[in-house]
Amino acid sequence: MGRVPSSKCACCVAVALMALSACGQGRETPKTVPVAGTVTYQGKPVMMGSIVFQPVTPSPGSPFRPAQGVLEMDGSYEVQSFAAGDGAVPGEYRVVITSTDGGPTPEEPERMITWLIPRKYGDAEKTPLTVTVSEHGANADAYNFVLED
Repeated sequence: MGRVPSSKCACCVAVALMALSACGQGRETPKTVPVAGTVTYQGKPVMMGSIVFQPVTPSPGSPFRPAQGVLEMDGSYEVQSFAAGDGAVPGEYRVVITSTDGGPTPEEPERMITWLIPRKYGDAEKTPLTVTVSEHGANADAYNFVLED
């Protein structure tokens, strides 16, 4: 069984992507819409991990840009595309959520990752979660996700 990158690694990748996005400052960024919500599994908040909105069909003239966020202890999140808290570019998205514990360490290089939610949610091709971000906003529960086995 292959190793799966730890949530720490996923967070590092997210930070690197955000840092790279800062390199293009000075250019006008597309309109974004605030996106925030909660993630629950088995009736409880998913207390750590990441969430990525992977574009399926961006709005015409908009970049193919994911929006990403970090899950807080209460299961809440807020995504960003270009700057902290700016939200997502309007369009259709697949929602990818990862929440893991453990993983390789220098002391235990063979230590396996424990998924805290079903793995299907961490795969952009298998996730059953989709969402449309409208330029007109959404109802209060539009970005709340209840994960199932």
